[in-house]
Amino acid sequence: MPIYEFMCDACDAVFETLVFPTDRQAVTCPKCGGGVKKLMSAPHIQSDSQGSAPKDCGPSPSSGFS
Repeated sequence: MPIYEFMCDACDAVFETLVFPTDRQAVTCPKCGGGVKKLMSAPHIQSDSQGSAPKDCGPSPSSGFS
């Protein structure tokens, strides 16, 4: 299930919430109950402690790519 980031139109609160595809209700601000707009969030890419991508993210040595 995707977690989306929203910003309240009334109080400018920013929050994240889990949104189910079958949920037909509109998301409202948990702080004031106002209407919200969905924000464009940067994707989360997990890395190891040195800040590089995991070793299994790429073609295997036997795949023919170099």
